[in-house]
Amino acid sequence: MNKELFLTLVGMKEEQALSEAEKINLNTKEFESFHKGKDFIDKYDELETEESRKKVVLKLIAYGLIKRNGGK
Repeated sequence: MNKELFLTLVGMKEEQALSEAEKINLNTKEFESFHKGKDFIDKYDELETEESRKKVVLKLIAYGLIKRNGGK
């Protein structure tokens, strides 16, 4: 994912995001979610084309919208 997308999601400049992240202590459930997200980013970076990356992100966004609207 490109840096601008990450920074837009957190609403911070890069330096602020890195500084704030250093201060965070995660509980067990948050730590598990972090590792799942970290695994996703690692796998995402292995996709060979921008088209593949866009398809994955669009499917995830749609999934998130469905979940937020009470769907499964």
